[in-house]
Amino acid sequence: MAVPEARAQLWIRHKDELLAAGLLTPSVKRVGADDGAGPYDVDSPGFGDYWMELQANGISNSGDFIGKTDAARHMDHYLNGTGSTLDLDVDRMLSDEDDTVLRDVSSATRVRREDEWRRQALEAFAQSGGEPVAIPVETAGVGYTHDKGPDGTANWYLAVGSAMTNTTGVVTAVAGPDGRPQVNIDYQVNVWDRYNWDPGKATPIGPTTVTDADMARMHTTGQAREFDMRGSSSVQQRDMTSDGAWPDPKEPGRDGTRTDIGRNGDAR
Repeated sequence: MAVPEARAQLWIRHKDELLAAGLLTPSVKRVGADDGAGPYDVDSPGFGDYWMELQANGISNSGDFIGKTDAARHMDHYLNGTGSTLDLDVDRMLSDEDDTVLRDVSSATRVRREDEWRRQALEAFAQSGGEPVAIPVETAGVGYTHDKGPDGTANWYLAVGSAMTNTTGVVTAVAGPDGRPQVNIDYQVNVWDRYNWDPGKATPIGPTTVTDADMARMHTTGQAREFDMRGSSSVQQRDMTSDGAWPDPKEPGRDGTRTDIGRNGDAR
């Protein structure tokens, strides 16, 4: 049995188990685009550093960054200093009506690859003599920057800033009722980045303006610690038999507040 046919048999019989086991985990290396502030805890903090830490804690706990829940949650994690990887709620990132950058970038990437994926599936289907086939697909990682908002303090911009994203999926071709191949894809959107602060910028948050250099120094003095962020959307399906619009992202199942246990866990 050829590889695409064997994959199809596994996919048909064990799809849920394969997805739960992380079949769609990206194969590309998920690392931040820059090195951040450098080595951790190599300088001793001074009076100004302790003052900055008090300010940062005050900003984070003042009204959840004035309603910016994810920005507050990520700063909390930075100030907590564990350095552990944090899970990104990609479903909520994709469905945010105030920030469509991730949705637009990931959709455009899939559209560019759609014809190629369909062709591969149809060729494998023909070679199999009409037996079901399954082909894993993955786009290259591309960088993007979240919408800053009118005042430069939008939620996902403060929480993530710039990040990398790609799409992973499985394209299947099976015989329809009329014997003609039906092509479908099950896919997810993946996002990853490193939470750090870039010297040379300043960010207005409410009545306070913090410099990225001051925030980055807290990593150097051990008062806070940079960390990796990564996450994947729920798996979505699309009929690729003919051209058509990709589906809208599913509605998020959680409100994403810092008191929501499901959104406070580290990525595994």
